[in-house]
Amino acid sequence: MEREVAQFVRYVVSDVMHFDVPDEIPGDFPLGPTGLGLESVEILELVDRVNRHFNLSRAATVDDVLGMDLDALSAHVAAAAADQWLAFGLLEGGNDGSSDDDLIWITSDAEITRAQLRRRTENLAAEFAADGIDVDCHVAVQMEPGITALASVLALWRLGATVALLDHRLTPAETEGLLAAARAAVHLRSRNSDAPVGSFALDQAWQLERLADGEPLTAGVRLVQFSSGSTGQAKCIGRTATSLRAELARYAAVDGVPQPGEKLLLLCSPFHTWGLIGGILYGLEHGVPVVFPESPLPVDAIRAARTTQAAAIYGVPLHFQLLADADEPGDLPNLRLAVSAGEMLQPSLRDRFRQVFGCPLGAIYGLTEVGLVAHDLQGRHALPAVGTAAPGLDIRVRDELLEIALPVSPYLTDDGVPRYVDGWLRTFDRAEIDPGTGALALRGRADSLFVIGGLKVDLLEVEKVLLDYPQVDDAVVFGTDVLEAYIGSVHGVGGAELVSWCQERLSGFKIPKRFTVVPRLPRTSNGKLVRDRDRLAADCSQH
Repeated sequence: MEREVAQFVRYVVSDVMHFDVPDEIPGDFPLGPTGLGLESVEILELVDRVNRHFNLSRAATVDDVLGMDLDALSAHVAAAAADQWLAFGLLEGGNDGSSDDDLIWITSDAEITRAQLRRRTENLAAEFAADGIDVDCHVAVQMEPGITALASVLALWRLGATVALLDHRLTPAETEGLLAAARAAVHLRSRNSDAPVGSFALDQAWQLERLADGEPLTAGVRLVQFSSGSTGQAKCIGRTATSLRAELARYAAVDGVPQPGEKLLLLCSPFHTWGLIGGILYGLEHGVPVVFPESPLPVDAIRAARTTQAAAIYGVPLHFQLLADADEPGDLPNLRLAVSAGEMLQPSLRDRFRQVFGCPLGAIYGLTEVGLVAHDLQGRHALPAVGTAAPGLDIRVRDELLEIALPVSPYLTDDGVPRYVDGWLRTFDRAEIDPGTGALALRGRADSLFVIGGLKVDLLEVEKVLLDYPQVDDAVVFGTDVLEAYIGSVHGVGGAELVSWCQERLSGFKIPKRFTVVPRLPRTSNGKLVRDRDRLAADCSQH
């Protein structure tokens, strides 16, 4: 289809009105109004989107298009089509038989239909346009999770703007740093919100602020996100509409994902990769209503799952730990799928969750740079395996490190580290691929190896032994001058008993020499344990 549309684009540019898109398809066009397999209005909207994608003016640009071979022009058409899908297609419904009456989002206060969401999006787009936001404007969105926030993202995409997502819980200093890294031109944020902490707001006021240092981004980037920052400075990552659509296609091809009409309870942030793409955008495209609990408390999450008859729950390990430890978890007879992301699941948590709810606890492995990488929704693989590669994704292990094929680098800033080389994203995760099953096993980060007196210590191996101790909830181990362990334990475990535990399970040189024990270790905004030593030490010193 892209080649035929490319022919029509060339036809419009050369024979009709240059870059003026006609009101209707001319009758003398060889393929006719329906020859492209699209409605006439869809073709014209796509041609208009191609013009925006090129960001062409009417002066001295006709030759640029006419001199381009059809394959190259088709690639631009495909990218523009993905932009159009992101802006309009998601709100029109992607599953057969969908209607405007279909539920899209369910909160404790309201049920939002597709038609209601589309009206909210159109109204917000009109307000943003009146404030001067247009094609390729770069907007940093920092709003508390809610209907208005998500509709704002869709409205900005409808205007052809780029959206950078910032967590609303960041400090002013952290916000300032990420705004500078993202080079956003506009800052959209919540105003005077009085919503309870952790709730999903139905409506919220917002405000726009123009930023002095905004700069244009790489052409075609529609979503800017930041890596978790758990190991240090967050990386600035750009995703195109084509990239997002490819990831959603990978989700749809995974056996067992939620189906049209099934309800999905979303516990993780709707602004991080797992919640936004695997939850929100997948739900919009496939007619899967997304449920938001009244609060992150286990009692509210379980109540929401029960009252809405949710078939699936998405979260991070901490969410499922809290659910499994709830005082009165009750029965969830409709629950058939529970999937965790962000950190590796411990076998004990998998066992406890299945025992409490009668449902397996599966996992996905993904990266902000590319999204879904591997999946094990039913929890069939034993750690350190994280499942098989997502359909349509080309991965390899080279020099013991996992690499992923990508057409372009996802990074918008250069930190001097060769993260993207010759079409391959270097993850720096040590990995193995089972030649028989194809299962991907993660063996830790490249920087999780520490050498003591010429002997290698896998810091994640030490962490696993510590986590096996019944009174340890979290563990992070660093190699500095010696091995040191930071322990989260509500029971107040002592260093001496941990040394005794380790002596039975680890060689002497692998046993930490320093222990810092606090009730809870700090986590990033998306639920990952902080692994930047200076930040972790500073946070723990406050206890």
